[in-house]
Amino acid sequence: MSKNNSSSERIIIVGGGFAGLSAAVRLVQSGFPVTLIEASKLGFAASSRNQGWLHSGAAFAQVDPHLAKLCYESLKQTIEFCPDCIEPETGPMVYCSLSEETKLEDWTSAWEAAGIPFQELPEGELNWSLPQVQLEQISWAMRLPDRSFRPDLLLSHLAEAARNAGVEIRSNTFVSRLLLDEQVTHSTENPEAIQLNSPELLESPQGDPRDQTSNSRCYGVQIGEGEELRGQLVILATGALSSNAFSSLFQETSGQQRDYQLVLLKTHLRAVRPGLSADPFYIVDGVGLNHLPHQDVSVFGTGRWNVVAHAVDDQLEEVEVQLIEDQIHEVFPNGFAEPVEVKDWAGITVQAMHIDQVEPGVAPLPTIVDHSQQPCRIENVMSIFPGRATLWAHLAEDVKNNVLEKYEPATNATSSPPWDFR
Repeated sequence: MSKNNSSSERIIIVGGGFAGLSAAVRLVQSGFPVTLIEASKLGFAASSRNQGWLHSGAAFAQVDPHLAKLCYESLKQTIEFCPDCIEPETGPMVYCSLSEETKLEDWTSAWEAAGIPFQELPEGELNWSLPQVQLEQISWAMRLPDRSFRPDLLLSHLAEAARNAGVEIRSNTFVSRLLLDEQVTHSTENPEAIQLNSPELLESPQGDPRDQTSNSRCYGVQIGEGEELRGQLVILATGALSSNAFSSLFQETSGQQRDYQLVLLKTHLRAVRPGLSADPFYIVDGVGLNHLPHQDVSVFGTGRWNVVAHAVDDQLEEVEVQLIEDQIHEVFPNGFAEPVEVKDWAGITVQAMHIDQVEPGVAPLPTIVDHSQQPCRIENVMSIFPGRATLWAHLAEDVKNNVLEKYEPATNATSSPPWDFR
């Protein structure tokens, strides 16, 4: 029986990416029945379409040592759990600088503080790792543990772990609404009895503004045109789509302050075929330039994340495309050794930022939003955001602990996650 006296022990997770699948595994292992719902195929959105950079935390170490440590731990867990997801025939990432003003000591001291290993790249290895780069431009180069990885293979591995644990997975299933009982008034005959209005659907466009002094309680989701799936808790792992599909949860309320800010971030990427180098590299100067090799393609990006208003704003911005082109030209001033095919695209991610975090996109931490504690005041609904995809294992553990604080599992079960090899 849950502490909230729900009619069902089931936990419903909406979203089948890294965050949703890993959280589902940990909750089932804790004794909860879990149903995971994905509108398309597993990982269709950000998880399977990101750049494929498995962060060591080295890029964040100067800004947030704690985040850097989390990333390095998660990188090791990911490689041990799914070694096949690492791009074959590629090495760890080369961090390098093209400017003598970028002091190596500032980076190495931050890496040491975060416990991230590094080693200087010998000149001969540098020639091998960056064959088309003008090496005389490079001020320093170090080898760090970051890897280029295949998100689709990691997703497949997580899905298998979820099924083996007993998670019910429903892919190609659309969640149309959250189902709510609204707790509005107390009976005058029995002041202790709470009257429930007729069940309402959160996303009803005709819905009146809610009484923010009282709570609503979610008791499940509506699937498609009418099927109701009931549960004691709904966890939204839908990333950037949350701001559109469940916008009522994130609306501002006059006179009430949220303890986080939902930020939609847009980045631009360029794919070049054939690939230019078998090793990933990261130019740390200025806006930076990162390169991730994937089979016969090189994917380039910068360190820029622009705040946007809508989750579907994937239109290319000429200024950002030109910036990537300029950065590539700086690293490869003589062009490429052979003609290449170029494709540019933009992607959206979401960050739930607390007040003590730095600027959006710089050091995104995993975040759990309990909507009963926010202005919308809806019980039994959480939203989860991994920050960086690399941090999926840490987010899953945080979700498990958070849920166990509020809900009692149907059975008492404890076990280590399948990605814990300590």
